[in-house]
Amino acid sequence: MTGLLVLAIVIVLIWIEVIVFGIVGGAIGVLPTVIGVFISAFVGFQLIRFRMMRMVAGGAIGQPPHEIMPQVLSVVFGGIFLILPGYATDAVGLICFVPGFNIVIGQILFRLFPAAKSRPFPFPQSGFGKPPSFHQESPDEEQKSSDMIIEGEAEHVDPEKRE
Repeated sequence: MTGLLVLAIVIVLIWIEVIVFGIVGGAIGVLPTVIGVFISAFVGFQLIRFRMMRMVAGGAIGQPPHEIMPQVLSVVFGGIFLILPGYATDAVGLICFVPGFNIVIGQILFRLFPAAKSRPFPFPQSGFGKPPSFHQESPDEEQKSSDMIIEGEAEHVDPEKRE
């Protein structure tokens, strides 16, 4: 039964895309319509890349999944809808990037994936480890690190003469 529902949704989406594509093509012409589809796909890739890099740079990787996943899902689904050819999906994809709407859409999508809520967070609260401290080292600390000597013995083992 679920397969038939998915098939019906896909058929309806394709039907909507064809109608919207025809309306836009009739209004601006066929060539600009086709070029617009390729431009929106490129914009989708760039928005996914830019937003994800911005989240990582903002410290999102250290947050628990229930805090960051709604934002990530909104960006990913919005980008995918922009990449899909058609203007109806482009409209949905752009709505996923509008501030305010993206949070609501992300929360809805997060509720659709209940497994993400129940999984334990594998990292400490500060992320993958303590963030690096950005204090300047004193001259004594610099000298200690540069004077470090590692001692040990090495032995050459010939791979052909293994026992």
